[in-house]
Amino acid sequence: EGTMCPHFNQREEDFSSAMIKANVKCAYAVENDCALEFVNGKFVKSISAGGKAYYITNEDGRLIKREL
Repeated sequence: EGTMCPHFNQREEDFSSAMIKANVKCAYAVENDCALEFVNGKFVKSISAGGKAYYITNEDGRLIKREL
């Protein structure tokens, strides 16, 4: 559920604006050198070689970013 942004460290400003404009309620975002593992559509873990991963929620136009 939601959307996904790869290369988040390079696209954070544009992606955040797009989330607010399109009223996207939740998203996963990964920086370079990071990946996410899902099993049966459910997030399991992040795998990193230096990058970070986030789960972002949109609460009435205010984005809350939680590191995974």
